[in-house]
Amino acid sequence: MDLSLFSDAWAKACQIELNASATYREAAATWEGAVVFIREDAEGHRGVYVDLWRGECREARELVDGDMDRAPYVIRGDVEAWSGVLGGSLDPLMALVMGKLKLAKGSLGTLAFHIRSARALVAAASRVQQRGV
Repeated sequence: MDLSLFSDAWAKACQIELNASATYREAAATWEGAVVFIREDAEGHRGVYVDLWRGECREARELVDGDMDRAPYVIRGDVEAWSGVLGGSLDPLMALVMGKLKLAKGSLGTLAFHIRSARALVAAASRVQQRGV
C-alpha cells in the first residue's frame, strides 16, 4: 500500500484515523467544509481532497479534476513545509502565517477560529505519515 504523502491510500488512512479520533470529533464539531491539501515539488504537485463535516471525515481521496473549485479551502506547500507540519516541528497556523504553507483559497480568519480542529486533523495525519515512512 502506497502511504506516501497525499497518495490515495494515505488519504483513505487519514479518513479512518480521523473518524476513529474522539479528539478530532470534539474539536471539529462546528467545522463544515472540504479542504484540498497540495504538495508541490520538482515533478509537479500531488493533492488530496478531504470532506470534513462536524467532526466526521465523510470522504478523503486523491485530488481529481474539479476538486479545487468544489472545496472552500485549498492549502499548498512544498514537501519541507508539509514534513514540518506533520512532523510536529511547525504549527499549521504558523506555517500559513509565515508563508511556508499558502492558503490558495479560503479565509485565514476562519481557519484560525478552528485551530483546535486543524491541530487534531494534523495529529491524525501525522500518525498516518509516521506509519508510511
